[in-house]
Amino acid sequence: MRHLFLISALLFLTGCATSLIPKEVLRQAPSAGFQQVLANPEAYKGKKILWGAKILHLSNPGAHGTSLVLLEIPVDDSGKPEDADRSEGRFIAITPDYLDREVYERGRSVTIAGEVQGKEIRPLAPGEADYAYPVIAISEIYLWPKTPRRAVYGWPVWAGSYWDYEDYGPAVTGGIGLTHTSSSARE
Repeated sequence: MRHLFLISALLFLTGCATSLIPKEVLRQAPSAGFQQVLANPEAYKGKKILWGAKILHLSNPGAHGTSLVLLEIPVDDSGKPEDADRSEGRFIAITPDYLDREVYERGRSVTIAGEVQGKEIRPLAPGEADYAYPVIAISEIYLWPKTPRRAVYGWPVWAGSYWDYEDYGPAVTGGIGLTHTSSSARE
């Protein structure tokens, strides 16, 4: 009975978790949605935004701070990016601060609060079509913690199912009756 109470209390407290984004940032009523700004960035200069994103590229051009190319991702009520498969486009976020590329690495989720500065036209990739990126001056950036990938269960236990928490990924591939541990899991 005591264990049931502890588990219930833990689940209740987990459900009551609050946002990690500062309240004053969440209270800023964003005056521009991503689709609106993407359609006409110049019309929204000076407007406040709060967008979720996935980091695609980071550059630190000398003493000019940091420039991030980001894939927009809708946010939930706490400001956390939801589903990376539902993006409406890309944008550039700039800050005078130095952001280390080993910390702000490709694929990490962030929430950006800032102000629309206009647009910058760049190719999507070398040799590809030009894209009008909305440019945002960052006032706040929150780097969301890495989350471990989840194993897909349902395979019989004898097919091999081991989870390596050290590198947040499956460390075993297996077939019927076979199991193989990757070298990274042993180090």
